[in-house]
Amino acid sequence: MPGEWIRSFRRHFYAGIIVLSIPLLVSLSLTSGYDVLRLLTAFKSNYYISNTTSNVVANRNENSRSMVSRVVTNTAVEHVADIGNISAKRKVCSASPERLVGRLNIDLSDNTNFTFHKEYLDIISGGTWKPRDCFARQRVAIIIPFRDRRKHLEQLQYYLIPMLKRQQLNFRFFVVEQNGNNTFNKGLIMNAAFAEVRKIEDFDCFVFHDVDMIPEDDRNIYTCTDAPKHMSPALDKFGYRLPYMQLVGGVLSMKPDVFIAVNGYSNLYWGWGAEDDDMAARIKFKNLGIVRPPLTTGRYRMIKHSKREMNPAKIRMFLLKTVKNRFMKDGLNSVQYKTVFVKLTPLFTHIMVDVGEPPKDTNKITSMMTQT
Repeated sequence: MPGEWIRSFRRHFYAGIIVLSIPLLVSLSLTSGYDVLRLLTAFKSNYYISNTTSNVVANRNENSRSMVSRVVTNTAVEHVADIGNISAKRKVCSASPERLVGRLNIDLSDNTNFTFHKEYLDIISGGTWKPRDCFARQRVAIIIPFRDRRKHLEQLQYYLIPMLKRQQLNFRFFVVEQNGNNTFNKGLIMNAAFAEVRKIEDFDCFVFHDVDMIPEDDRNIYTCTDAPKHMSPALDKFGYRLPYMQLVGGVLSMKPDVFIAVNGYSNLYWGWGAEDDDMAARIKFKNLGIVRPPLTTGRYRMIKHSKREMNPAKIRMFLLKTVKNRFMKDGLNSVQYKTVFVKLTPLFTHIMVDVGEPPKDTNKITSMMTQT
């Protein structure tokens, strides 16, 4: 039919323009310093996430000929990015960036408009940014477990985004939210987030970040070391002192292979408390050690909030006593969830997961643990 022929011609025509424009785009990127590659990569990322469902429908209705332009377009984006990575003559970013200011002035009062910051203007949809004048030392995924804390999220990003830019990191924010109103399971949604993020993009470092933890010093660099790094040892709530040596709650960075080695977080802690102590035990049993910044730079302010529902003390203590026999069976390799959606917002990638309901009978967990 004439209409179908015209649509097919347009697809092939636009795909051809993109392919022929590759040399010009690369030249522009290298000579002018304008980050064309980042825009193309962002386009590719947006295309992948927002069109997953529509592509399934399209595959059913379009013949193979009409799909050629879509394949060519995506291949062209990949090709430009690859050429740029090889040809761009940029140095690796410094481990001690010059723009760091040290101690930050944190104001959490209502006098500040936390919904906008001038540093947001060049953030790519989905919460992505990378430096233009050097290659970031690591690609960092910021994982934030979330529920009903919109204002806290705005306050965190208001201070954290400019700080990460001064640290010259290639970063992306992922906000993982538990669907529904059932009891919160932080460890389970952390595992779900790790699994989902790795489907979208490869990262060198994962930072698991509570939404109510505001960093007070930009010399606390958000990168990963070979050992897990507890980035928040000095919290205002505890007088900026480390309460106990095995504490890893608040902000914890881990390389992907390290997170896999400890089998992620436990999936069994429904309600607030002890999932981080469980993680510390996993790290201990794997002999990985824990790295921390000095108390003078690893400072955080905790946003005041209402207490969450705690998991039963009896179950919490029992689980902590059984970590050694359980952790290679309970965690990343056994997580069960359903992805409700993955959406790009201006400042973060929003992942909604359904993790089901907590066990109705607490004795069920105890029984299961006894059998392991």
